[in-house]
Amino acid sequence: MKRLKREIKDRAFSQGLRAGTTGRSMEDCPYGDGAATRDTWVGGWEQGRTHFRAGYMGGMCK
Repeated sequence: MKRLKREIKDRAFSQGLRAGTTGRSMEDCPYGDGAATRDTWVGGWEQGRTHFRAGYMGGMCK
């Protein structure tokens, strides 16, 4: 069970990172308000936005 939870959070982070790097809005988060996976997704999105602002346009993120 713990392995599954980590995989979901890893996937959520990766999706958020990809969304942030491509310039998508935080409103595009596929997870509902209050969900722990939403927090993980937003963390990835914030990191992706940092990359986006620095000029990194994606392509290397899976």
